[in-house]
Amino acid sequence: MTHTSAERLTQLSWGSFWITTLALLCACALSVASWLNLCSQACAEGHSYRIFGLTFETVGMTVFPLITLGHLVTRFYHPLLPFIGWCLCATLGAEVVFIYLQKYKIGSWCPVCLSIAACLAVAAFPYLYSYFKVFKKSLEHPERGQIMHNIYRGLTGLGFFIIGFLIAFVGVVKENRLQAAENNIKDTIAFGNNASQIEVYIFTDWACPACRALEPNLEKIVPKVMSKARVTFVDDPIHPETLNYTPYNVSFMIHNKSNYFTLRRGLSELSKNTKEPSDQQITAIATKAGQQYKQLNYADVALANKYFTHLVSTLNVDGTPTVVVVNKNTQQGKKFSGSKKITEENILKAIQTLSKD
Repeated sequence: MTHTSAERLTQLSWGSFWITTLALLCACALSVASWLNLCSQACAEGHSYRIFGLTFETVGMTVFPLITLGHLVTRFYHPLLPFIGWCLCATLGAEVVFIYLQKYKIGSWCPVCLSIAACLAVAAFPYLYSYFKVFKKSLEHPERGQIMHNIYRGLTGLGFFIIGFLIAFVGVVKENRLQAAENNIKDTIAFGNNASQIEVYIFTDWACPACRALEPNLEKIVPKVMSKARVTFVDDPIHPETLNYTPYNVSFMIHNKSNYFTLRRGLSELSKNTKEPSDQQITAIATKAGQQYKQLNYADVALANKYFTHLVSTLNVDGTPTVVVVNKNTQQGKKFSGSKKITEENILKAIQTLSKD
């Protein structure tokens, strides 16, 4: 068999080419439909699973268009054809895991997911048929080099299938939605440099006189700290009435970051006059600052309180005001308790020292 004849046999016919094209386009469209939640209730549980932290829809909407594009290119650049076939083998390997997941973990079949698997099987069939046709032809006209080449291609395809299977098997986990929500709260209430290894936690109580006295200094210190570290304000309810202010404080931290210090100042002033702030009073503070108050749902407030309680316990905070500076990589830290120790110099020096650690 000459190189020319072998090359010709590895090309897909126009009919096979368009079968694969349409099947891949359907897989892309079904991924979008799943992403838009245009699927049945049976799909709902599947949406709680992730592959290396990514939703199945995200992976599908990334991988399938790339394979489709590569497949279209094979019409003009034939050497790419085996690689696209191998990629399809990998997707089929992954689909085996996804089907197993539906059968034995979720306990229900998702029509959209099964349709995607079917589309990929249809898309891969012309490639497999082309390979077997070439392999059969090489056996009819034995040439050791060509036979070994085809065996190598077949084993490579099997290897890609196994790789796809293993990637999905290792990477697929069920998302802990409570943990994800807690992590989201941690990120959304934080200020400053999120990429920094240094974290600064500022523990205050809305009814604490020392905390109120420290507020003007915090307004000056924190902006300088935020460029070097990730900063989190923590409500530590030494006085029970602080819990009445936490929902409003957390809302401002999430929705009004750019004007947070102005709003925080308003909360501090209000706390001197009442233990039980009303929505109308909070709205007035926001309006005065040119902001809009957005009420949080109970779940978000509960998660914030849980996170604050965790920080108080983990960092051994036994009074307010307290500032804790921590290197999240080394878990080394420094604690400053009381207004006299919470100074710009001490905090910046701690950040510098811990950064070296």
